[in-house]
Amino acid sequence: MYRTLDAPLSVHLEFTSSCNHKCRHCYNFWRPSKDIPSVILTKDLAAKVVEQLGESRIFHVTLTGGEPLLNMDVLVFTMKELAGRNISFGLNSNASLLTEKRAKVLREAGLKTILVSLLSYNKTTQDFITNRPGSYERTIRGIKLARANSFRVAVNMVVSQTNLSHVVKTGLFAKDLGAFAFSATRVMPPRYGTETIATEFILSREDVKSIMHQMVQLKDSDLHLESLVPYPACSFETLEETQIFGGRTCSAGKTSCAIGADGSVRACPHHEEKYGQVGNESLGAIWAKMSDWRDGSLLPSECKTCPSVARCGGGCRIAAPETSLCAKDPLMQKPGNFRLTAPRQTAISIGMDSVLRVRNQCRFRNDFAMGIVNTGGIKNTFVGHNTLRLLQEVSKRQTFKPEELKVEYSIEMKNSDYLCFLDDLVCKNVLELAV
Repeated sequence: MYRTLDAPLSVHLEFTSSCNHKCRHCYNFWRPSKDIPSVILTKDLAAKVVEQLGESRIFHVTLTGGEPLLNMDVLVFTMKELAGRNISFGLNSNASLLTEKRAKVLREAGLKTILVSLLSYNKTTQDFITNRPGSYERTIRGIKLARANSFRVAVNMVVSQTNLSHVVKTGLFAKDLGAFAFSATRVMPPRYGTETIATEFILSREDVKSIMHQMVQLKDSDLHLESLVPYPACSFETLEETQIFGGRTCSAGKTSCAIGADGSVRACPHHEEKYGQVGNESLGAIWAKMSDWRDGSLLPSECKTCPSVARCGGGCRIAAPETSLCAKDPLMQKPGNFRLTAPRQTAISIGMDSVLRVRNQCRFRNDFAMGIVNTGGIKNTFVGHNTLRLLQEVSKRQTFKPEELKVEYSIEMKNSDYLCFLDDLVCKNVLELAV
């Protein structure tokens, strides 16, 4: 169903299985076990991983855990190694261990963006969910330190029954702290069973609609709003919901994977199945084993005939309380009931004599199946091989005009279609108007 890339485009790299918080909703499948010792990514293994990432032409790495600041030396080493290979990265952290000294070291290593887990504007609620008294003050202090050291801060709030009514106030609180983005992410039922799952971690459709409604109330806040887990397209009832929650589909095994602190490779950060080990075989070979995440075999039967399945992906494969990856996302309604399409970003008005250029941040990758243009972080545009070659050549120029380019490369398209094509690349941040 999805074409197979030579390797993932982005990777979640876990630096430790340990965390100074013990969040009630934590998706780390190893968390409840008392028999599994703490696993820490070593410098030697990190070097091997980074080498594999470079050879696989990975664009972006999410540095995560556990709490990655617990493995500070290896974290900094890895950042420097990634930067030397032009691989971008961001940090996922609860920020409670951030200090002025650590902030400066991370900044010098090339870190620009931190995604902070903040579970409520309310101190009592935050400390209850993290199971750590004082976590609220420590996380707020960390966010303020991050902003004081010029990091871009995004805030993610995992929403369960405990903090369901806190979305608006937490979003506004995040903005006041200096965050540029806010995610309200519906809780995923932990892969391990506990007596609290039914009452705390199961959200009804009405509960999720409450999350959506609260996020819509924040649309004029100037925050970038989204969810960090995908939603089935048939769950949306308004265009505003689609705009906020419809921009993310399941990338596991399709464009991304996770590498554990022990070097094991999984398709999804939330799922425990391991497909191989870095150091024993190449990342590309391990990636090839994840075909079940790409061929549609994990989709619920109801999704397989839906005309929107390729763009939707059936929501989240681990969202159902059942352990089967083929179970329906609880938010799924009638498949095919997807009539709402978020409007395309308004582009500049392009003419044949407009002066354009390829954006400086673009990176290129030529896979067997297709060409990929990375426009920053995990944002990618898929193009044909000829288009990729053209963009790579044009990126070496300061500017170009559509009319001149069409003649030079003998592009056989109607002017209207050609300009529409260029306009689409502007919307996807591949091209921009040179001013």
